[in-house]
Amino acid sequence: MYFCGIIFFQSLNSTNMDIKPLQLLVFIFFLPLTIIYSQGSDNQVSGTVIDATENYSLIGATVMATNQSTGFSVGVITDNNGRFLFQDLPLGGPYSFRISYLGYTSLEISGNILSQGDYLNLGIINLESGAEAIEEIVVTYDAFRSDRRRLGTARQIDERTINRIPSPTRNYNDLAQLSPLTRGTIGAGGRRNMTNYTLDGVSNRRNVFGDMVGGAFPVSMEAIREFEVASNNYDVTNGKGGGASVRAVTKSGTNNFEGSVFGYYSGNSLTGVQFLRDPSGERFSDSDDFTVSQMGFSLGGPIIKDKLHFFVTADYYQIRAPWSVEDFDRAGATLTQAEQNIGITRNAMDEIAEILEGPGFGIPVPPSGKQYGTLNTTRNTSSILAKLDYQLNDRNLVTFRYNYHTFHNPNKRKSGGLLSTQYEENSFDHAFLLSLRTILSPTMTNDLRISFSDVHRPNELIYPRAPVGRVRVNSEWEDGTSRSRWIYWGNQYWIPEIITEQNYTLTNNFRFQSGNIRYTFGADFLLNQINDNLTHFQQGEFFYDGIDALRENRPYRYERKTPIGNAGGYVRPRVIETGLYGQMQTTLFEHLDVVAGLRWDATFIPVKPTFNQTLFDELGVRNDVAPLDLSGFQPRLNLIWDVGGRGNDIIKLGGGRFVNQFTTQPLTMSHIDNGVDFVFVIADINMPGFSQGDLPKADWPGFFEDFDNNIPGEDYLNELAEKGLLEVPASFVILIDENLKSPKTWKFNANYHHYFNDRVYAGIGLYYNRTVGNYYYRNINLNDPQFTLDSEGNREMYVPPSTLEGSNEANFDFARKSDKFTQVMQFTNTDWPNTFVALVAELNMKLGRDGNIMMSYTRGASKGGILYNSGNSREFHYVGRSYQNWGQAMRNYYDDDDLRHKVVVAGILPTFKGFSVGMTFIGMQANRFSAGIGGSRDIVGVNVRTPSDNRILPYIFDPNDPSTPEYLRDGINAILQNAEPEFADYIRENIGTFAEPFGGLQPWRFETNISLAKTFNIIGKNRLELRADIFNVLNLLNREWGGFDEIYNTNIYSNVTGFDAEEGRWEYAVNTNAGQKRYRVTNPYQVHLGLRYSF
Repeated sequence: MYFCGIIFFQSLNSTNMDIKPLQLLVFIFFLPLTIIYSQGSDNQVSGTVIDATENYSLIGATVMATNQSTGFSVGVITDNNGRFLFQDLPLGGPYSFRISYLGYTSLEISGNILSQGDYLNLGIINLESGAEAIEEIVVTYDAFRSDRRRLGTARQIDERTINRIPSPTRNYNDLAQLSPLTRGTIGAGGRRNMTNYTLDGVSNRRNVFGDMVGGAFPVSMEAIREFEVASNNYDVTNGKGGGASVRAVTKSGTNNFEGSVFGYYSGNSLTGVQFLRDPSGERFSDSDDFTVSQMGFSLGGPIIKDKLHFFVTADYYQIRAPWSVEDFDRAGATLTQAEQNIGITRNAMDEIAEILEGPGFGIPVPPSGKQYGTLNTTRNTSSILAKLDYQLNDRNLVTFRYNYHTFHNPNKRKSGGLLSTQYEENSFDHAFLLSLRTILSPTMTNDLRISFSDVHRPNELIYPRAPVGRVRVNSEWEDGTSRSRWIYWGNQYWIPEIITEQNYTLTNNFRFQSGNIRYTFGADFLLNQINDNLTHFQQGEFFYDGIDALRENRPYRYERKTPIGNAGGYVRPRVIETGLYGQMQTTLFEHLDVVAGLRWDATFIPVKPTFNQTLFDELGVRNDVAPLDLSGFQPRLNLIWDVGGRGNDIIKLGGGRFVNQFTTQPLTMSHIDNGVDFVFVIADINMPGFSQGDLPKADWPGFFEDFDNNIPGEDYLNELAEKGLLEVPASFVILIDENLKSPKTWKFNANYHHYFNDRVYAGIGLYYNRTVGNYYYRNINLNDPQFTLDSEGNREMYVPPSTLEGSNEANFDFARKSDKFTQVMQFTNTDWPNTFVALVAELNMKLGRDGNIMMSYTRGASKGGILYNSGNSREFHYVGRSYQNWGQAMRNYYDDDDLRHKVVVAGILPTFKGFSVGMTFIGMQANRFSAGIGGSRDIVGVNVRTPSDNRILPYIFDPNDPSTPEYLRDGINAILQNAEPEFADYIRENIGTFAEPFGGLQPWRFETNISLAKTFNIIGKNRLELRADIFNVLNLLNREWGGFDEIYNTNIYSNVTGFDAEEGRWEYAVNTNAGQKRYRVTNPYQVHLGLRYSF
């Protein structure tokens, strides 16, 4: 069908037929649908050819563009105004442009390298009449001054800067932090799943979590030609992603054989140690066995000169580093401080480990011989990339690319767990790309891309499979402080698991020029096929209250998502995403360029989960839904005004709507946790009718020996049913909202930039984003409030008052609408906006022949974000007065992706006698803190213990209110007196209400990195480079420097001691030492030494 379209348009061109709008629509309709985030090289080369004597336009002059390094050649002819235009030329160069006309001396312009998004205007080209000779001139494209489209909206990093800016793992994505509007690769104010990652114009995103594949790097930096992070790119070919757009382009082979062999190393003698200073003193950590090694090669060249070229890279990275798990020797300056920071005494931890390793439990003993502390582990990443570029003829260029990526990480364990809960994260990823670029006519080009990726993530247990075990331990210290926390052993909740996704994508962009208007039309298609085998919460879990109960192996609660019959195994849902788009670009008035476009995207989830009739009968909702979102209309507009036409003053205004891509793990979980194939058994001695003998035997040695035959299953359910304790087993359900929509983001920016000369420009910009409909989970099986606590700002309570007597927490088992279900989590959209506003000032300078420096300052604010992490199926609500209406409060709260201040200084100095220096300085004030309640106590009744992570906001009692109990008045006053000013001010601002989540702002953090390199020219193009990258330079100068201050110990109540039924209020243990400040060096200096031979 695609080739029919080519023939169709070539026939139109050959017969000089006018292209009608209907013909365009028919052509676009029959083009293969293609994926949203693809684009071509998106560059332009233009000019006007005139008679040098008479100054009239030369119509029909021939202009040939030739990439002198690959032999790629293409020609166009000038129009009735003598103008010519090349679109989407293959990146690289140098390019030469030969202009010829019968009876005139030909002219050849050379010396230009083309990058992604470059707009090269060769200006007025004068041809002299006379003999047909060739005159050659050199016109060098100045991207610094001419690239107006990126000003204020994108940060491009060229190949030389990529190789000179220090990166700890040589990961090109690290360069995204140089943008003034990012936190890492996350666009400020956006969620992590909103970032759009592309490689060579097609998606490089892992859809299950909405991020990149794991490891040190997704593709070797040696393979990257250029890199760009864009915040406000309104081009309609820039598809899904309301956050940042992170785009990279790989290298290609040329007519010259070129290659490199490289290696990097850092080790103990080249690395500093961690440092901690807190109110109890200061200490340095012990030196650790630390090594980083990286090695690889690249090779490119011709297979057939001027026709077929290849490029290949291989890269292997390994890091052996300490991994700390509840290490009392590192967590504080003194043992007491470390214990308080960890939340348990060392003696209690040793006692727990001794009991668990004994014959009654028999948990595995790690090779290190310890259940906590620090041990050394090894992580590694491998990457291979191969690429072929084949010029079929002067109209068609074919590119094939394959990349393979693996990652191994053993630094994984159950959160809060002992070392024997350790497991391994693995990743094996393949990706293919086939593209065909066709020149249909001098004014028409077509870019077709087909890609396939396979992401395979088998996470595996290191020790035998067993249930999760947890014991709650209360610890007290001589200074009167106390802590309550859980210690875990056994299994991880969701291991073993196998996550697999195959992504099939098609992209087609058709561009043509008519007069002074450049049109782009395209369509896209994505099929995301999921093949997951997840065991989430099928391990079972035993709860113990205190060390004495643990010693007696006397759990008080047992939970398990129990498979029924042959339930389990793989589920295979899929997601289909498609879009259509069109755009025009022109000069509206003199010196005013406009780009206007419209994009439409649709998302369809066709495979329905198994229908749960009981769910429908009890709660009136269906889980067998196939959401279809057709609401993705996205108008976009971008104006660029060159005030006065001299290129010195540039004003940019832009705005548009963006659709965000679907994150797939909730879909997988909706097929597993449909409430039919599994039931969630809960046996608790605090539930009516239950006694200790009704809980299953906690046969830990048997579990470790043979999990499948010893874990309580359907037989245990039947046993409870026979006792009348479980007439209908409760089910845990995850369902997709049948009206689920993709989140939509409106973006706006206004920028002004002034060029002082050809080497310096400055700018200022204002940015505003508003996202509606962020993804999140809500529990629809939660009862309406049963009563309110007048003493705590009318806090809504979801359990009956009678269930609180003699307890220090509320039990969700009594807060359910239907007792046939535990939690019923609906994956849906928020009904409040997430907003971000920022002011950015920047200064950029060229230094010498090949140096540059970029500086920026950002002042921003982000509010209304949600905590859902785009992966695990868990709630992340901040519950103050209400669970149901928490979003109405969240819209006014700062969020965890806030960016208050950011300063960036980065650049490379001019090369001098083979020496080069690159550096980055980044200062940020972005991290926030919240007040909390210790002991993970649920005091309102909204938490199912394992699949939710709701945070209950503490109420800040007014110490000046006579109705406040005296112990609370004294405790709050003590906090205000003892706490650091940042925390004390935060408490004062929230007196008489609920502590605002993320209401406190942590101090600034700074880091400076430097790269030093010396290149030796050997023979011809053979070079040897010696390099040293220094990370955290200040810490190298002084091992107490290069760290940061932070507010810690932010729980204002260390525990909930009980419920006063007569007064109708909770009783708390006040943490009078809350809100202290400590100074930490967590990333001590590292010196990486490198050696690179190139030819």
